Amino acid sequence: MKRKDPLQGRRAPDFVLRDQRGKSVSVRSFRGRPLVLCFFPNAFSPGCSLMTEDFTAKFRKMKAAGAAVLGVSCETVEAHARFARAKKVPFPLLSDRTRRVCRKYRVVRRKVLYGKPFVGVERTTFVIDAEGVIRRVFRDVEPKGHLDEVLAALKEV
Repeated sequence: MKRKDPLQGRRAPDFVLRDQRGKSVSVRSFRGRPLVLCFFPNAFSPGCSLMTEDFTAKFRKMKAAGAAVLGVSCETVEAHARFARAKKVPFPLLSDRTRRVCRKYRVVRRKVLYGKPFVGVERTTFVIDAEGVIRRVFRDVEPKGHLDEVLAALKEV
């Protein structure tokens, strides 16, 4: 049996970050509707590209469920702008250069790539209810098919 995530059931930590257009975005501003908050390692990586394409293709389904979507990574605003243009991303991509927000959400992890250890962001999705409480946490997400899990979780909030 899978253990409950320590953040599940807690109020989502608030933050303000800039999106791909340079606009400040706050989690608190989404209260009153469900929010899908996705943390990702690198925008143009194969996994992030695949997941973003899926989210973009099915964005209307999330909107129909009343949910907003935010993506967060440690990349620059400019990198997010390039990625958003290339992939036609219809939701804000937020830049957390200091990893302060990533740490609040406990998504900074030791990882290994090609045998070399490093510290990076674990692909993680949080489903937050209209009152700002984290209802579902999907850690170490497999990009393919993940959106179906998120849509199912939105039905529960």
